[in-house]
Amino acid sequence: MRASMLGALLAIAAGSCSGEGAEDTLEAALRPPPGEAGTFPAVCWHERTAALERLSAVRNSYLDCTLDADCVLVDLSSGCDVTCAAPVNRHGWTVVQRAVLEVEHAYCADYAARGCPPSIAVCARTTVACQSKRCAAVLPRFGEGAGPS
Repeated sequence: MRASMLGALLAIAAGSCSGEGAEDTLEAALRPPPGEAGTFPAVCWHERTAALERLSAVRNSYLDCTLDADCVLVDLSSGCDVTCAAPVNRHGWTVVQRAVLEVEHAYCADYAARGCPPSIAVCARTTVACQSKRCAAVLPRFGEGAGPS
């Protein structure tokens, strides 16, 4: 299970770094890998999906930008997931942080006590940029500090 989740997370990271599909990256992270949905307790998928949908809705409302300086990275980690930082605009950073706290309280506070394993992402070191008027994660060019963050 961990290998497929790792592969899925790396694919998600690559997609989000291209500037395309930023809205889908969080949603895709919570879908069970093919063939593994039955091995993960349904209550865990429900809680993670509900948490992710809430965070996605809030974050996606704060992706608009004009300049690279409009964009920042925000930590979306909770008791349900340890995730990579995601791009948002500066106006949304506080709102998204508040949503993470709400998700933690509503869905993730007793997640581990229910026997639900958190996902732990392997994150590439990224920066942010305004691409096509949307904040996006950008991988550094080869040789420019591409090591783990």
